[in-house]
Amino acid sequence: MSPKRSNPNPRRGDRKGGPPGRRTPPPEATGLEARYLQYQSKSETKMRVRLRDGQSLEGIIRGFDRDVLTVEPAVGEAVTIRKSEICYVEEPDDA
Repeated sequence: MSPKRSNPNPRRGDRKGGPPGRRTPPPEATGLEARYLQYQSKSETKMRVRLRDGQSLEGIIRGFDRDVLTVEPAVGEAVTIRKSEICYVEEPDDA
């Protein structure tokens, strides 16, 4: 029995999720995240931001850039959060 050979060219055909040789662009390159956050900010939709440590914050998105998100809760001052600390952003059920 001969040993199994691996594909000599791993860039062709071994990828999951698309045709060989095509890469999925990073989220910041597509502009979809920025459009979504801008829409939520302009419409002043109440959003829930879940952090990686389990905490959550509800409020209106007031600003964002590539690295941070600013959320203004119903009571208190606006809070700026690094995107690397965010697990996900969603609309709360009661909104």
